[in-house]
Amino acid sequence: SQGVTHVTYRIWFEEFTGIHPPYMSMYLVLATGILFTFKDFKKTTKYICFYGAGLLLLPLLAKSPLIALGIILLHQAFLRRKILSRYKWGFVGAIVLLILSYLFIPFISQRVEEMAGLSGNIKGTVIDNSIYIRKIIWAVDSHMAKHYWLAGVGPGKIMHLLRVRYFFYSLYYGYNLSAYDPHNEYFYQWIALGLTGITALLTTLAVHIYTGFKRNNIIYTYLLLILVVTFFTESVLATQHGVIFYSFFTSLFYFWPTKRHAQ
Repeated sequence: SQGVTHVTYRIWFEEFTGIHPPYMSMYLVLATGILFTFKDFKKTTKYICFYGAGLLLLPLLAKSPLIALGIILLHQAFLRRKILSRYKWGFVGAIVLLILSYLFIPFISQRVEEMAGLSGNIKGTVIDNSIYIRKIIWAVDSHMAKHYWLAGVGPGKIMHLLRVRYFFYSLYYGYNLSAYDPHNEYFYQWIALGLTGITALLTTLAVHIYTGFKRNNIIYTYLLLILVVTFFTESVLATQHGVIFYSFFTSLFYFWPTKRHAQ
């Protein structure tokens, strides 16, 4: 027996918490970014919080939030480049945590090995690897965006059209595929609302990014980084958790004009 697979773990996690794993990963990455900006925490407290978040984040292995976390870590290393040697044991601890997690938690190694199969042929292996499902989702999204790029199909019709397309994909692969939402916020807005929708989304993000950089607000910038990256793999604004996370924090930072913030 292989024990608990990474798919089973993610299903259990979502059933127990009521939160989709990528969204929990976004929360944890933002919390980690906020942690880096706090000066008043003792170093020991910071390490406990950092490794605690890491232990929760690693088993979920949501790709986009982890990419955002990697960029945040690189940025923090750049900011602290002159005193980086002070954090050598923190880096060692993080590397040890990664290695031990890979070696002793089977579903983490399964997820890593699955994500390494990016170059495979999706035909015949579609049910074995979620990366191949992602390829199908991308193919469906790009095909629909090509046909409905100008006016869109409307938010109420998008899932109906997706179900039709996945029905024919199921016939082709000989496997009953679910009707996936676009799993990409950019495609979702483009397909649903056409050129107007994707333009509005990109313009809104650009305004937030400009405001974050102008105010030199690191936490605001980290939030936007997490959202921009995660939008490539999740339809964040199509869910209640995603809408609340996005609208609450972007509004909070945008309408809080003070320059007082943690450095």
